[in-house]
Amino acid sequence: MINQRLIHLIDPQFITEAQAGFRRGYSTIDQLVYLENYLQEGYKNRHHTVGVFFDIEKAFDMTWRGGILLQLEKWGFKGSLPKVISSFLSNRTFRVKINGSLSQAYVLENGIPQGSTLSCTLFNIAINSLVNNIGTDVKCCLYVDDLCIFGSGKTIGQISRKMQPIVNQVLENAEETGFTFSITKTKCVHFCRLRTAHYDPLLFINQTPIPCVDYVRFLGVTLDSKLTWEKHISDLILKCDRALNLVKCLCSTKWGANVATLIKIYKSLVLSKIDYGCFVYGSARSSRLLQLNKIQNRALRLCLGAFPTSPSTSLHIEANVMPLQYRREKLLNNYVCNRASHDSHRNYKILFKNVTAYTDRPTITCPLSVRAQEIHPDLLTEICNIIPHNKPEIPPWRNFPINVDTSLLQYDKYGTNPKLILAHFNNIISGMRHHNIIYTDGSKTEDGVGCAIVVQGEHYNWRLPDLNCDNDMITQWYHSSIVYLENQGKHITLLWVRSLEHTGW
Repeated sequence: MINQRLIHLIDPQFITEAQAGFRRGYSTIDQLVYLENYLQEGYKNRHHTVGVFFDIEKAFDMTWRGGILLQLEKWGFKGSLPKVISSFLSNRTFRVKINGSLSQAYVLENGIPQGSTLSCTLFNIAINSLVNNIGTDVKCCLYVDDLCIFGSGKTIGQISRKMQPIVNQVLENAEETGFTFSITKTKCVHFCRLRTAHYDPLLFINQTPIPCVDYVRFLGVTLDSKLTWEKHISDLILKCDRALNLVKCLCSTKWGANVATLIKIYKSLVLSKIDYGCFVYGSARSSRLLQLNKIQNRALRLCLGAFPTSPSTSLHIEANVMPLQYRREKLLNNYVCNRASHDSHRNYKILFKNVTAYTDRPTITCPLSVRAQEIHPDLLTEICNIIPHNKPEIPPWRNFPINVDTSLLQYDKYGTNPKLILAHFNNIISGMRHHNIIYTDGSKTEDGVGCAIVVQGEHYNWRLPDLNCDNDMITQWYHSSIVYLENQGKHITLLWVRSLEHTGW
């Protein structure tokens, strides 16, 4: 309860937009998409891009508790909430158990208790000021304690003069909040595809040069200096090969698992690794992406017991598994449509922008936003009708329970006299004369999909896209009913739906 109230008050009003960790509707993919788009812009403009990837030492264990309370005070929180959080953080003890023996209790002087519901939110508060005063010339991505700052320019000298003050500012913020960076694990990458002679940037942390490397691992994805994804795909193939060993052990025709079980194991252990960030590294050359197809084809042959010469098309049809190319396109479209409902998300602007600068130069690699529009040219016009996902205006502590009357379910629809059902229905209506009654219905046929609501004798109907399902109709009902009530200024409502599953029960 306390965590829900705290999140409602601080997110997104106080939490920086650069933070994507422990936030609803955000993920590591958002940061990778943002970074990939920035790097592709630098390649397009023939600029140098420098990224500094920081490593925080023992972030959770060394979090300054006083900084959390101080941050809440700066944001204007007073009363019982800061007191409850202070009580939660203070007087924490721990014991160590070895071979059944417990040590004496020790007081936990620093850090946030791990495993609690409040821990993630409090850590976001503690690390929020780490990226303060960075400015607009240098961008940053923050996921929990993984921080990356990056800037672009025509010359390395220009970038160094711009980046070093930002690095110093991050170090100053870290010192104020109690975090420390690992000098040996903090890396710098010079992203560039120019063939002319140039030197690597020279940036410092406390008078110590930051090592410049050819590739770095960030949020589970390996980024190389030319963004060819060669290192990431080669590492991914090695991981998938190791995971396929389990499938090989279970695919015996005498004692092994059945086909359905083997395919589930493949999807869980191998395909999940390939899917992660697949539409981000989808800008790699087709020859490199084909190497992943070989992994899937080999896995399907093991699962199905097919011959080595079996065509890959037949394997996908028999196993009911989508080819990786189509799967990448599907996941990409899902991501774009999901972000279309979050117009306040910072990736919204980079996904739905003018792409003529890339279409005029077909030889350069394109960012995710351009590839999405190449796959589905009408995507921008079709997603305009997506219902936006906004923060609830009613705080969680004022939510009223929704009462669902299921008494009509006691009657069999086909074995009960309709007059009896109607009499029971009228009896329910008679006790709710002061409610605004809204009737809903929808239909999906071969000709199309549509839904309608009836309120106070007025009819409202909508034609939905043919690909919509029953859940889309339900969403349209509820959304239309809420919009009507907001326009009329009414609150007490009786909403009739056609089946129990539409209530969410």
